[in-house]
Amino acid sequence: MAQEVMREKIKTLLIGDKHTPTEISRILDVDRGTVYRVKKRLQTNMTLKHKRGGGRPNLLGNSIKYTATQFIKSDPETSVRKLTTRITKTKKLTVSKSTVHLTLQKLKYSKPFPVQIPLLSEKNRLFRIEWAQKNKFKLWCRAVFADEASFWLNRGKILEWHLLSQAEAFHGNRWFLVQDNDPKHRSKLAQQWISEKMPNNVFQWPSQSPDLNPIENLFGWLKNQVVKQHAKSLAELEKCIQTIWDSLTPEFLEPYWKSMKRRCQMVVENDGNKIKY
Repeated sequence: MAQEVMREKIKTLLIGDKHTPTEISRILDVDRGTVYRVKKRLQTNMTLKHKRGGGRPNLLGNSIKYTATQFIKSDPETSVRKLTTRITKTKKLTVSKSTVHLTLQKLKYSKPFPVQIPLLSEKNRLFRIEWAQKNKFKLWCRAVFADEASFWLNRGKILEWHLLSQAEAFHGNRWFLVQDNDPKHRSKLAQQWISEKMPNNVFQWPSQSPDLNPIENLFGWLKNQVVKQHAKSLAELEKCIQTIWDSLTPEFLEPYWKSMKRRCQMVVENDGNKIKY
């Protein structure tokens, strides 16, 4: 029934040639091949109803369904592509992404809703331009970037906060702290601590600008590395995070802070709007 409803939606968008198959695929979040099959049926005046008994038999048995469920529990943020690869390697079975996707739907698993990113205000957009022009050639090698990252183990969550305590050892008094305008950073307690410990080292950061902060990319990489370790307990997860974090070298981190010049340039070129970085 759900498949027939989807085919009818595709048919509605195809009629009148107002949308291309690629556009329909994006609008309905459906495989482009499905759209082309519906289009072909319409062109040949064939019925869109599914033939009874037709279609490929279900390849995922109960054992593989259980394995898929366990993989999802260990990594709730995994993608269908990654899950398909893991099933293929573990079970020595060739299976398509569409088969895995349909199986997940039957098991009542669904993609989490995307985080709603608020629109960039006009005030913040203009400030981003001014800020980017002013700081394009700043000595970003002296920046100490601070942020948070969440790491999941089944339904448990650890929140890690990293501030490089060796800042003075590396840079003397020539370093500055970079952090976004998250409410936790702007809280009275946090502001009091900062004013006492580093009154002259805090750098003004534009609001609504995670795209400018290279630590977001670093944490994205870090999360991917942690997921690959498949930690089975909170203790293992903490150890894994610390081990990977301690392995970071100045050479590895260099491209991240060096990207700041390019980010600033992109913001100016994009008239202060969000950039894809």
